Amino acid sequence: MAEQPGAAFLQRRLARAQAVPPAERSPEVQAFITSVELGRQVCELLPLELGSGGEAGAALPRGDPATTRRSLRAVLKMVQAEHMCPEYAVFDPDISPHLNGYENALAAVAASGSFSDLASVLVFYLKLTRGDDVATEEQGRIVAELPAALASPTARATICRQLEQLSAEQPEGQLPFTWQQLEGACQSALIDQARKMVLPSAAVRRARTQRRTAQAAQLVLQAAVDAWRQLEPSNLKAVASAACAVALDRQELAHLPPLRRALQLAQQQRSPYWIAQCASQAVLLAVAVPCEAGTLRAVIADFSQAEPALHSCRRLLPQPVVAALAPLHQTAATVLPLLHSRLVALESRAADSPQAAIAISASQQQVASFRAALTQQWNAMDSRNKCAGCGQEAVGLRACARCRSVRYCSHSCQTRHWPQHKRECRPA
Repeated sequence: MAEQPGAAFLQRRLARAQAVPPAERSPEVQAFITSVELGRQVCELLPLELGSGGEAGAALPRGDPATTRRSLRAVLKMVQAEHMCPEYAVFDPDISPHLNGYENALAAVAASGSFSDLASVLVFYLKLTRGDDVATEEQGRIVAELPAALASPTARATICRQLEQLSAEQPEGQLPFTWQQLEGACQSALIDQARKMVLPSAAVRRARTQRRTAQAAQLVLQAAVDAWRQLEPSNLKAVASAACAVALDRQELAHLPPLRRALQLAQQQRSPYWIAQCASQAVLLAVAVPCEAGTLRAVIADFSQAEPALHSCRRLLPQPVVAALAPLHQTAATVLPLLHSRLVALESRAADSPQAAIAISASQQQVASFRAALTQQWNAMDSRNKCAGCGQEAVGLRACARCRSVRYCSHSCQTRHWPQHKRECRPA
């Protein structure tokens, strides 16, 4: 199979991450290393062969019980990788052709036959996490049905038995499959999908049916957050991503303490990714709601850790993961002066003055516009993972060293694109 765009850059980042002594690796760096190995195991479970036309096809017979079990194990390995990575796992080699070849087979198993309960949940999970190819109506149906499948005690007992059977087939040294991994990954996918449905564009908000969909997704979002926190109370990703998702959705002061607790847990576990994420989210929330001077001072002090944390992520994590974090940090840095201004007003005992009230109202309007722009950035995040030269999605990209506004999957793409890019390239 052809090499993925940006694979050379990804391999350099992986080698840099592997050079860090195991005792000094952050949770997300270890997850990056482990997820790449899990992706290779997926490819070994579901080998491909080239057809006469050069296209890749499944090398194993469809409908065979052994093929079904290998398919289940392969998708569960992807679930393991997604469960441990902060945003989503980046695989090299690309596992998409392997998963595409067997998704229909799992859908058939989900309808009837052995492993039907586990296959149903995994099909739902695949459709949520690979949602670009799924219609909005189907996304809504999955978001509505998956929580019930996860909450059923009978289904859970059945799936746990199936996971134990599949774990027994794992070669020595490979990770076992657990219910905690499966449900945690599904709750994470539900949070991501529900957040997209809760925060539609302004045009969509005017449609009554879309408003109802958003209201239903709001309930799913809160239920998924609560379920994930209860399932894994000490899991940094569960605690931090749940706090961040609710803070983005609801601008309420009550959601600031959970964010700061998640930040403290990230500091204890030495996680640069979640330090940058939680500190940036706390700034955006604090600037949108009235806060006491002590709270503002703490949020400002916490944000001072975000820049070095982001720099560490840029050195050691895959570019697509950092691309999801950088715009959030940039937006928080842009509105940080508003926090400083409000803190000065509070400390000068002018917070009750009409001028201070006007300033706070203006800052709330400004941060609302920033949040709207940030939401659009997140919803269009895939474009940030495309090479500016060839336009292909890439697993590893390198930014233009001069302007850092465009990214390339290879030196040859950057060289070919330079005549076009040099007209707009300006020092960052």
